[in-house]
Amino acid sequence: MRHVWVSLSRYESDAYPGLVIEWRRESQGWVARVAFVPGTEGEGTLVEQWVSASRLRPAGPRSSAG
Repeated sequence: MRHVWVSLSRYESDAYPGLVIEWRRESQGWVARVAFVPGTEGEGTLVEQWVSASRLRPAGPRSSAG
């Protein structure tokens, strides 16, 4: 497993911490099965879905840019 930031929109501030469970290659490129909790801290429901690799970035501190 790998810790990542999952971006569901084009805004970095909308990124959520997640875990990559598995990778697969599709015709349009790489996708990852990711588990994450969208929403504000401490709120939300666990989501598991396939996400394009372009929507993921390695976990680390959030950037203050935005």
